[in-house]
Amino acid sequence: MVYWDDLGFPTNYRVDADPEFPGDGHWDYPQRRVFKPNSRLEGGPQALIRPSSSDPWILVTAFSGLGALYATANPDVLCVFEQFERLVLVDVNDPSIQMMVESVYPVRVAASVDQGLLLVSDWTGVTAIGATGVRWITSGLPLDDFKVTRADGDRIYYRGVKPATAIEVRGSLDARTGAIHHP
Repeated sequence: MVYWDDLGFPTNYRVDADPEFPGDGHWDYPQRRVFKPNSRLEGGPQALIRPSSSDPWILVTAFSGLGALYATANPDVLCVFEQFERLVLVDVNDPSIQMMVESVYPVRVAASVDQGLLLVSDWTGVTAIGATGVRWITSGLPLDDFKVTRADGDRIYYRGVKPATAIEVRGSLDARTGAIHHP
Protein backbone atom coordinates (compact mmCIF):
# COMPACT_ATOMS: atom_id res chain seq x y z
CA MET A 1 0.00 0.00 0.00
CA VAL A 2 1.41 3.39 -0.96
CA TYR A 3 0.43 6.67 0.59
CA TRP A 4 1.47 10.08 -0.69
CA ASP A 5 1.75 13.17 1.51
CA ASP A 6 3.38 16.47 0.61
CA LEU A 7 3.45 17.44 4.34
CA GLY A 8 3.06 21.08 3.31
CA PHE A 9 6.29 21.22 1.27
CA PRO A 10 6.09 22.69 -2.26
CA THR A 11 6.97 20.19 -4.99
CA ASN A 12 8.03 20.34 -8.63
CA TYR A 13 6.21 17.10 -9.36
CA ARG A 14 2.91 15.27 -8.91
CA VAL A 15 2.39 11.76 -7.59
CA ASP A 16 -0.39 9.43 -8.68
CA ALA A 17 -0.26 6.72 -6.01
CA ASP A 18 -1.33 3.18 -6.91
CA PRO A 19 -1.85 3.80 -10.63
CA GLU A 20 -4.29 1.53 -12.39
CA PHE A 21 -2.59 -1.24 -14.32
CA PRO A 22 -3.10 -0.74 -18.08
CA GLY A 23 -5.45 -3.20 -19.73
CA ASP A 24 -2.90 -4.16 -22.39
CA GLY A 25 -0.21 -4.76 -19.72
CA HIS A 26 2.14 -2.09 -21.12
CA TRP A 27 2.93 1.14 -19.33
CA ASP A 28 3.42 4.22 -21.49
CA TYR A 29 6.18 5.35 -19.13
CA PRO A 30 9.57 3.93 -18.17
CA GLN A 31 9.73 2.00 -14.93
CA ARG A 32 12.41 3.11 -12.45
CA ARG A 33 13.54 0.86 -9.61
CA VAL A 34 14.08 2.42 -6.20
CA PHE A 35 16.35 0.86 -3.55
CA LYS A 36 19.39 -1.28 -4.12
CA PRO A 37 20.00 -2.23 -7.77
CA ASN A 38 20.40 -5.95 -6.94
CA SER A 39 17.43 -6.19 -4.57
CA ARG A 40 14.60 -8.56 -5.36
CA LEU A 41 11.72 -6.76 -6.94
CA GLU A 42 8.27 -8.12 -6.23
CA GLY A 43 4.91 -6.62 -6.86
CA GLY A 44 3.86 -4.03 -9.34
CA PRO A 45 4.33 -0.33 -9.83
CA GLN A 46 3.76 1.83 -6.77
CA ALA A 47 3.21 5.30 -8.23
CA LEU A 48 3.34 7.41 -11.36
CA ILE A 49 5.74 10.32 -10.82
CA ARG A 50 5.12 13.39 -13.00
CA PRO A 51 8.04 15.85 -12.71
CA SER A 52 7.38 19.42 -13.90
CA SER A 53 10.60 19.60 -15.93
CA SER A 54 11.18 16.05 -17.15
CA ASP A 55 9.28 13.02 -18.42
CA PRO A 56 6.94 10.99 -16.18
CA TRP A 57 8.08 7.62 -14.85
CA ILE A 58 6.72 4.69 -12.87
CA LEU A 59 8.14 4.09 -9.39
CA VAL A 60 8.72 0.36 -8.90
CA THR A 61 9.76 -1.14 -5.58
CA ALA A 62 8.85 -3.89 -3.18
CA PHE A 63 7.94 -2.90 0.36
CA SER A 64 8.26 -5.48 3.11
CA GLY A 65 6.56 -3.06 5.52
CA LEU A 66 4.14 -0.23 4.97
CA GLY A 67 5.33 1.82 2.04
CA ALA A 68 4.81 5.55 1.83
CA LEU A 69 5.95 8.50 -0.26
CA TYR A 70 6.66 11.95 1.17
CA ALA A 71 7.73 15.31 -0.15
CA THR A 72 10.93 16.83 1.22
CA ALA A 73 12.25 20.36 1.68
CA ASN A 74 13.88 19.99 -1.75
CA PRO A 75 11.04 20.43 -4.29
CA ASP A 76 12.76 17.98 -6.69
CA VAL A 77 13.32 15.15 -4.19
CA LEU A 78 10.86 12.44 -3.20
CA CYS A 79 11.23 10.41 -0.01
CA VAL A 80 10.47 6.70 -0.39
CA PHE A 81 9.78 5.23 3.06
CA GLU A 82 9.70 1.56 3.97
CA GLN A 83 8.63 1.25 7.60
CA PHE A 84 11.24 -0.30 9.92
CA GLU A 85 13.59 -0.83 6.97
CA ARG A 86 14.86 2.11 4.99
CA LEU A 87 14.42 5.57 3.65
CA VAL A 88 15.56 6.57 0.16
CA LEU A 89 15.67 10.09 -1.28
CA VAL A 90 15.08 10.12 -5.05
CA ASP A 91 15.66 12.96 -7.53
CA VAL A 92 12.39 13.00 -9.52
CA ASN A 93 14.10 14.46 -12.60
CA ASP A 94 16.72 11.69 -12.63
CA PRO A 95 15.53 8.71 -10.56
CA SER A 96 18.93 7.04 -10.93
CA ILE A 97 20.14 9.61 -8.38
CA GLN A 98 19.17 8.01 -5.07
CA MET A 99 20.47 8.42 -1.55
CA MET A 100 19.67 5.80 1.07
CA VAL A 101 19.57 7.30 4.57
CA GLU A 102 21.48 4.66 6.54
CA SER A 103 21.08 6.24 9.97
CA VAL A 104 17.37 5.65 10.45
CA TYR A 105 14.93 2.74 10.68
CA PRO A 106 11.83 4.79 9.99
CA VAL A 107 8.70 4.43 12.05
CA ARG A 108 6.99 7.83 11.73
CA VAL A 109 7.35 10.89 9.54
CA ALA A 110 6.52 14.52 10.35
CA ALA A 111 7.61 17.90 9.01
CA SER A 112 8.83 21.25 10.20
CA VAL A 113 8.04 23.25 7.08
CA ASP A 114 9.23 26.52 8.71
CA GLN A 115 12.68 24.99 9.26
CA GLY A 116 12.65 23.03 5.99
CA LEU A 117 12.94 19.66 7.73
CA LEU A 118 11.49 16.24 7.05
CA LEU A 119 11.53 14.56 10.49
CA VAL A 120 11.85 10.78 10.56
CA SER A 121 11.63 9.09 13.95
CA ASP A 122 12.63 5.60 14.89
CA TRP A 123 12.67 3.84 18.27
CA THR A 124 15.28 6.07 19.92
CA GLY A 125 15.52 9.33 18.06
CA VAL A 126 14.88 11.66 15.18
CA THR A 127 16.71 12.20 11.89
CA ALA A 128 16.15 15.63 10.33
CA ILE A 129 16.47 15.79 6.55
CA GLY A 130 16.86 19.21 4.95
CA ALA A 131 17.00 20.26 1.31
CA THR A 132 20.52 18.84 0.83
CA GLY A 133 20.26 15.67 2.94
CA VAL A 134 20.63 14.73 6.60
CA ARG A 135 21.00 17.88 8.72
CA TRP A 136 21.17 16.30 12.19
CA ILE A 137 20.47 13.12 14.12
CA THR A 138 19.27 13.03 17.72
CA SER A 139 19.53 9.77 19.60
CA GLY A 140 19.09 8.82 23.21
CA LEU A 141 15.32 9.12 23.30
CA PRO A 142 14.46 5.53 24.26
CA LEU A 143 10.71 5.99 24.29
CA ASP A 144 7.88 3.77 23.15
CA ASP A 145 5.18 5.37 21.03
CA PHE A 146 7.51 8.27 20.17
CA LYS A 147 5.70 11.00 18.23
CA VAL A 148 6.54 14.47 17.03
CA THR A 149 3.53 16.45 18.26
CA ARG A 150 4.24 19.80 16.62
CA ALA A 151 6.96 22.01 15.20
CA ASP A 152 6.91 25.71 16.01
CA GLY A 153 9.67 28.00 14.81
CA ASP A 154 12.93 26.81 16.36
CA ARG A 155 11.43 23.99 18.46
CA ILE A 156 10.18 20.51 17.62
CA TYR A 157 7.96 19.08 20.36
CA TYR A 158 7.62 15.37 21.06
CA ARG A 159 6.06 12.88 23.43
CA GLY A 160 6.65 9.24 24.25
CA VAL A 161 6.38 6.66 26.99
CA LYS A 162 9.26 5.26 29.06
CA PRO A 163 9.14 1.49 28.43
CA ALA A 164 9.77 0.25 31.98
CA THR A 165 7.48 2.69 33.78
CA ALA A 166 4.77 3.57 31.21
CA ILE A 167 5.24 7.22 32.27
CA GLU A 168 4.59 9.76 29.52
CA VAL A 169 7.54 12.00 28.71
CA ARG A 170 7.34 15.30 26.82
CA GLY A 171 10.13 17.49 25.59
CA SER A 172 11.45 19.42 22.63
CA LEU A 173 14.33 19.45 20.19
CA ASP A 174 16.21 22.45 18.88
CA ALA A 175 15.21 22.58 15.20
CA ARG A 176 18.65 23.88 14.16
CA THR A 177 20.80 21.30 15.99
CA GLY A 178 18.59 18.50 17.31
CA ALA A 179 19.67 19.20 20.91
CA ILE A 180 17.22 17.70 23.43
CA HIS A 181 15.38 20.03 25.82
CA HIS A 182 13.42 18.48 28.68
CA PRO A 183 10.76 20.56 30.45
